[in-house]
Amino acid sequence: MNSYDEDNREFTRKLIKLVTACICITIIVIVGVVLAWKLVTPRLNLYKSNTEKQSVIKEQEAISEAAVFAAQKRVTQAEAEKTARLIEADAIAQAQTKIAATLTPEYLTWRYYEVLATTANQVIYVPASGVPLTEATRLVSVPVPSVAPSGG
Repeated sequence: MNSYDEDNREFTRKLIKLVTACICITIIVIVGVVLAWKLVTPRLNLYKSNTEKQSVIKEQEAISEAAVFAAQKRVTQAEAEKTARLIEADAIAQAQTKIAATLTPEYLTWRYYEVLATTANQVIYVPASGVPLTEATRLVSVPVPSVAPSGG
């Protein structure tokens, strides 16, 4: 055998060793990645689960805060409305007090005649209390719907 064949065989052996080493390293890397994935996946799932729980908790807290804010807003509005009504009631009471102080029987009689003068074609009832009641629409004719005879 010549030296060329020996060199060729040596090269082939080295090439086979190199390819075998590469295959072994590739297998070891793949097995390592699979094992790492098996170890990391439960932690990732736990992290994902915790993140989802925290998200739900934050959402519920936001809903609760919104409900509290809405209730506080309604209370504030009710208090403002109460204050406005009390002010209005005080103003009406003051006006009634001033009017009652100036009402005299003569003024009421004059006002009574003034109202009578402006009520043309109206029926006026004057009960025993002396306060007139008017029936303005009594003399207004209301159209009566005609009923078609049933053909039978």
